[in-house]
Amino acid sequence: MLPIENLLIIATDFRKAFEASDLSRAPGFLPHFPEGCCSWATWMIGHFLKFEMCQSVEEINAERASLSGTLPHAWLSADGIIIDITSDEFEDSEARVIVSRNSDWHKTWSIVQTIEIQRIDTYDKIGIDRRPSDIYESLVTSLRLKHVHT
Repeated sequence: MLPIENLLIIATDFRKAFEASDLSRAPGFLPHFPEGCCSWATWMIGHFLKFEMCQSVEEINAERASLSGTLPHAWLSADGIIIDITSDEFEDSEARVIVSRNSDWHKTWSIVQTIEIQRIDTYDKIGIDRRPSDIYESLVTSLRLKHVHT
């Protein structure tokens, strides 16, 4: 497993790549990143870590009660390290990017299920104007140069 410091750098770079991308024609809530994008972000950074960086990661789906009902959220777990690049979609989050072995904020969520990370192209049928694998490719072009080939 990569050191936590390296995972933080990758997570921060991935967040910056999302923020710098034109997601206007992307599926789901991606045009409103980070709001409502936890699953998409988890799938994409999960694919990068698993299939390009050979890391063991899994998607965590969780929920918690709110005044308006139940709120869902998703993040990655890498051998017990939490990797969350969309926690700031919630007002009470600790930070924009969280990479930690122990997050008090994540303890406020009840884990519903843990899911194996799939290849990003398995989600291409969800895309309307742009396939998720095309969006992924646009996000990771510079990340590959920085992280995969070092």
